[in-house]
Order: sequence, then structure tokens, then C-alpha cells
Amino acid sequence: MDMIQSDDAKFLEHVDNKSKKSNESSGSTDVSLDLAWDDPWRLSWVQKLALKDETLYFLNEIAKKELKYPVMAVSWIDESSQRFQYKGQTVSLPRHKSLCGYVVASKEPLIVLDTLEDDRFKNHPLVTGKGNSPFDGPIRFLASAPICHDGYVLGTMFAADYAPHHPSPEDMKFLTSHMHALASTAVIIVEGSFADFKEDEPEVKPKSFWQWIACGCW
Repeated sequence: MDMIQSDDAKFLEHVDNKSKKSNESSGSTDVSLDLAWDDPWRLSWVQKLALKDETLYFLNEIAKKELKYPVMAVSWIDESSQRFQYKGQTVSLPRHKSLCGYVVASKEPLIVLDTLEDDRFKNHPLVTGKGNSPFDGPIRFLASAPICHDGYVLGTMFAADYAPHHPSPEDMKFLTSHMHALASTAVIIVEGSFADFKEDEPEVKPKSFWQWIACGCW
């Protein structure tokens, strides 16, 4: 696992085949890696906000103007699905088939330059092209950044391509800095929505020191 750093953000690049394997029989992401210990408290915020499709569409339009990828979207991840806008339509993927599940659990941004070289994703149906997919082809490149509130990952800002990437250091710096800016913009909009419910916040389990800094990579 290599750490890619820029002035604004840090990303984990997984291209060394040493990560945990996907479920080869189903090709889907191992859901246990997606379910962080604090998921019930995270879900209390997801349910509280109940992000509307119109807001996802608005955030998508901002993202697409900044980064030009075949797939550029903001997703909201609840207890059973990942919801996002693609080509003007609302897409809902089962959570265990989400490519962004690892970001929810790790609370860290993720870049996969070639999904076929990553053991977690190489057998995934969205990568192999086997099975139904909302996209126009198999996903070969993925960049995903957490959208956090109060230390919890509520969703992701993600970009995907149908070909593997071999970015230069300058290209990587451009990508990471723009993903950082876009995720920060989404956080501001999301937290603005939460302000309307401040007086009725759900009770959450006190967080440890490590959880307070979990989303501090941004």
C-alpha cells in the first residue's frame, strides 16, 4: 500500500495485491469491511438528514464542472444502499455491492488506479462487467473521498473511469486537491442542512480521541 500525498490531502493507493480479498463466488465487496463499529450512530445522522435527490443532483452538477470523468457523483450511503445521481437518474446500489464501502469503514480517501490489480475489486461485477450495472462499462479506475459530519462518513464524492489510470505527479496533485475541495463543499452544504435540526440532534455514543480525528485527513 502506497501513500500518495499532496499539499491538501492524502490518499491511499491500493495497487499491490496485498489487500483483503473480495468474495470471489459473488464478486461483491465483503460487507463486513463496510460495517464500521460505529455504523448505528452514523446511520442516525444519515436518517436524520434524509438527503433529497435534488440535493444530490445539485452536488453532482458542482462536481462535474470541476472534474471530467465518465462517472462523477456524490453518493449517500444508508443501512442498505448507496444512492447517487448518474446521467440525470437516481441510482441505488445494494450497499454490499458498493465500491465506496471501504471509505465508510476506514474514513479515509481512496484511489485505485487499476481495479483489476486490486484483490478487493478485481472480481466485483462492476469491474468484471458481469451482471447488471448502471454504468456504461466495467469500472477500471476509482477515486472516492469521504463526506463527513461529526466524525461520521455519511457519503462519498467519487470519480470513476472505464480505463486504468497512470497519472503523473502533477495529475495526481490536481485530482487530490480537487477531490478535497469538492468533498469540503459537500460537507458545508450537508452541515447547513443539519443546522435546521440542531435542537433535536440524536444522542450519540461519546467518541474516542481517534474517532474525533478520523476524518481529519481533509
